[in-house]
Amino acid sequence: MVLIDGRVIHNCGGFNGGQTRTCKVDLSTYAGVHEFRIMFDQTDDDNLGNGAIDNVRPVDNCTNASVNPNFSIAGPGGKDVDQTALFTASSSPDSAFAGYRWLVDGDFIAKGDSFYRSFENQGQHAVQLIASHCFGQDTVTKTFQATMPSSAPVSDFTASRTSIDASQKVVLTDQSTNNPSNWEWSISPKSNSPKDANFIYMNGSDATSQNPAVRFFEPGVYEICLTASNAAGSGNQECKSAFITVNQTITTNEDTMFVNNAQDTTWQKSGLHRSWAQFPSNTNRYRKILLQYTLGCTSNGCSEWDYTNKVEIVYPTGTIDTTIVLAPRFKVEGKRRDTFRFSKDTTWITYFNPTTNSTDSVPHPKRHVTLYNDPNHPQRVTGGISVYPANHTKNYYDSNGNIVNSKPAGADSTWMADDDTIYRTEPEEEVVEIARANTPYAGNFSSSWSRTWTYDVTEYAPVLANAREVRTYYRGNTSTGTFTIDLDFEMIKGIPPRDTREVNVLWKSPGTGQWYGYPEKPIDSFFVERSVDVSQQAANSMVRVSVNGHGFGGANNCSEFCPTDYFVHVNGQQRAQQQIWQNDCSMNPLFPQAGTWIYNRTNWCPGDRILPYDHEVTSYVNQSTNNTFDITMEPFTYDGGGTPSRWVFDAQLFTFSEPNFTRDASLKKIVAPNDNWYENRYNPRCDNPIIPRSLLSPWNTEQ
Repeated sequence: MVLIDGRVIHNCGGFNGGQTRTCKVDLSTYAGVHEFRIMFDQTDDDNLGNGAIDNVRPVDNCTNASVNPNFSIAGPGGKDVDQTALFTASSSPDSAFAGYRWLVDGDFIAKGDSFYRSFENQGQHAVQLIASHCFGQDTVTKTFQATMPSSAPVSDFTASRTSIDASQKVVLTDQSTNNPSNWEWSISPKSNSPKDANFIYMNGSDATSQNPAVRFFEPGVYEICLTASNAAGSGNQECKSAFITVNQTITTNEDTMFVNNAQDTTWQKSGLHRSWAQFPSNTNRYRKILLQYTLGCTSNGCSEWDYTNKVEIVYPTGTIDTTIVLAPRFKVEGKRRDTFRFSKDTTWITYFNPTTNSTDSVPHPKRHVTLYNDPNHPQRVTGGISVYPANHTKNYYDSNGNIVNSKPAGADSTWMADDDTIYRTEPEEEVVEIARANTPYAGNFSSSWSRTWTYDVTEYAPVLANAREVRTYYRGNTSTGTFTIDLDFEMIKGIPPRDTREVNVLWKSPGTGQWYGYPEKPIDSFFVERSVDVSQQAANSMVRVSVNGHGFGGANNCSEFCPTDYFVHVNGQQRAQQQIWQNDCSMNPLFPQAGTWIYNRTNWCPGDRILPYDHEVTSYVNQSTNNTFDITMEPFTYDGGGTPSRWVFDAQLFTFSEPNFTRDASLKKIVAPNDNWYENRYNPRCDNPIIPRSLLSPWNTEQ
């Protein structure tokens, strides 16, 4: 509130901490020197504080002209009970206009140009619009007649499209007559497994929304039914059989299935980019699953900087997570209160008036209380009242401004919090990283540039089944060019070396990485010991670590240029040690680049894959019981020089079946002769072939 010479002349309304609010006050009648004061009313506890105004600027051209407020009433519903109506102001205020306030049946409801409102009771309701301006305020009141609907709805609906590919979205649109206020949708067939849902509701909608968005995963034909209702009763159930056709998107060539995802997804800024993929069912076995990861430039070129990016799969674990949500019976100005004391009669705020050297008072602004009294729908608004708060204390002052007496404001009602408990259930999910790369220094690349990297993701077979959300994470941010990404999966049927039983996420760092070398937030606090129950069917176990370092902290430029060891502990014992380092960046097949691409780094090179470290821990894991896993890092203290050190660190525990073969040997790669671009540093070559020698797998029974 703004006071001049101790008198309230304007109420500026509410604002949150950290905000700046401009109040327009008519000062045309205040010639000479006057005392200006702002009085703050803190909503949470209704205490008051005083502050001085630093800048007081009169509004130009404040005229003694009325605003002539008016408003219209329209849909989206109607004027029946429980229908939602939109009230919109249509005044033409001058430059000194301050704002609108809305009251319904004498109770304050909303601020702003418009608001939505439904009425539970039939009859007349007074809707008042107050338009405040520099000279004062004007008001207009209209009568809203809420009527009981004459009949129940006749249910009907349409769809945005009826033939789609798997993983695409459909919007169902209500076309029911007689102004429905409630909707109940059903879709069949419906999977009973939260792990492998064949459709989900999207964009915050659900089976009770008027126009839900639905994403379908499983190919087939779906029946859609709708029952609409209103205050007069429930309408008919309208069912449309074979209404939505979901087409198969997986292509097959002999023993190989192809799944395409994220077609030409453009990374424009740092963050997650989501899409959906329809993989084959989990009844298939694959001897090899390859991810073809294609990076390209946009028409504006590529980004000039090297940034970490990831490919992740959102994987339902099959567990249902239950969250307890408290639904209060009332809220004060949109906030839950443990206790609220109020009065229906005016309560007063006292303060010391320096002009009269005595106690003065102003009315306490009303507070709007929203009511939630429907036990069947605890989060549905059932009404509201506007009352005067009475939680505060009134102080009385002597002529010197000293408090000489205090007493509580008079309250005629006290409401205590009485919450309903809601159990919200939803499938539990894991976000599983399957691939990681670093973009190149590509500022000088042409807009037509692209390259494809290949990843072996066979161990992720249980994750790459049925409908899955696919996330690509890009940490970069650029004002010029950027990148596009395509993901193509090749799923080759056959018997794998061993079947993956489970993939457990042990640790997952934030997108920007985990800080390293800070005593006040040590990296050990990130590596909290994990306990995993390993099943009897898990004959083999492996810990996979994906890690790359960034930052130039201290004399050794950690974590980007300082080789660092980590240690894997299983059941309290150190079982593996690994130095984080890549020593062949100068042989990067993507050359030349700008920048420092030739320098070796902590397990990454600009414009290349970031491959994980795998640690076989079968001998140290106990079946049918809990096992503990932990990781520690080589000690390091950041001394404040350079830029802060951090690690992008993910770790997973794989459990497998027994090996499917007694001998396991394969020709994994021919470096030369080879015309693949990735081997261009060693080719062309006509003799002396280069074939890397790989050791037999450490879990093989015939070493």
